[in-house]
Amino acid sequence: MNGWMVRVTVPGEPPSVRFFAVAEGEPKRALFLVNTAINGSPPRDRIETVKELSSATLEGMGLKSDEVRDVTSNPPDH
Repeated sequence: MNGWMVRVTVPGEPPSVRFFAVAEGEPKRALFLVNTAINGSPPRDRIETVKELSSATLEGMGLKSDEVRDVTSNPPDH
């Protein structure tokens, strides 16, 4: 199972950016899972998939299906 790196950008000066690893192969569902994990996002926030994550990367992180992890301080390389 592959997954996605999702970026959440909150507008401001400077903008606040967070990254999440999501163990979900479908991009739209990955966005939904992140939005749910952060208790909903205001409409002005931008939530987007930024790159696909390999199953090996997800396994190395210990993520199982539908799990979301904030990786802002240490995003995976691949």
